[in-house]
Amino acid sequence: MPEPADLPPPAPRSVLEAIQPHAGSFDTTFMARGEPGVPRRFDWRGRTYEVAEVLRTERETENASGTTGDTYVRRHVFRVRTTTGEVLVLAGARSKNAGPARWLLRSIEEPAPPSA
Repeated sequence: MPEPADLPPPAPRSVLEAIQPHAGSFDTTFMARGEPGVPRRFDWRGRTYEVAEVLRTERETENASGTTGDTYVRRHVFRVRTTTGEVLVLAGARSKNAGPARWLLRSIEEPAPPSA
């Protein structure tokens, strides 16, 4: 039987569900650059998650008018690691019409089991 260190890391699990950010927990570093601040604390399925670090950021864009050079940022995507080791992908919609689902948990990757 393979040892835990020999096993591949767990694959991310697709989620696509709304999260509930905690008021006042948004990262002002991103907000100072005119981007949405990733929530540092949020609830999902009755559990509170806390972001330890932002691993990567991306922008999802579209050309709304069809003219050259007209690019609109539709969503900001953050790959984060929690204080308990999960790697999550969070997406924040820029639309004011996004309503309560403005922030989505796209995927979750459980931490690898400790090696012996």
